[in-house]
Amino acid sequence: MRKILISSHSRYPVDRKNLRRRVVDFLYESGIKEDYELGIFFVGDRKMKLLNQRFMKHDGTTDVLSFPMSGFEKGKKEETHYWPAVKESKGLELGEIVLSYPRAIRQAMKKGSTVDAEVEFLVLHGLKHLLGFHHE
Repeated sequence: MRKILISSHSRYPVDRKNLRRRVVDFLYESGIKEDYELGIFFVGDRKMKLLNQRFMKHDGTTDVLSFPMSGFEKGKKEETHYWPAVKESKGLELGEIVLSYPRAIRQAMKKGSTVDAEVEFLVLHGLKHLLGFHHE
C-alpha cells in the first residue's frame, strides 16, 4: 500500500489531493514502484526554526526539511516527533518532509507564483533529498 500522510493546520490550506497525486507521479517516474510510506507536515516559522536548530544546527527558519527514515533504527522513529509509531512497515519507509507554510507564501509572492505551485516545488525538493539527491 502506498501511504502518504499529509498533516496541516487549518490555517494552512493545502490541496492534498493534487499534492498526493504529484508525489505519487514523481515517485513512479523516479522508479519507486513498490509500496511506501511518506509523511508531509506543514508548520509555521516558529516550529520550523526549532526543527532547523535542533536537527540541522542552523539558526533561523528554512523552507523545507527532509528526514529520511533509512539510517534510523527501528523504534527510534520518534526522532522528529511527527511520524506516528508504526509497528510493522509494509513497504519502503521514505521518511518525512516538513515545510514552512508561511515561508512558502513569501517565496511564492517573491516569484510571482501561486502558493500551491510553491508548496509542490518544495515538497518535490524535499522528496529528492529523501531519495538521495543533494545540493551544495
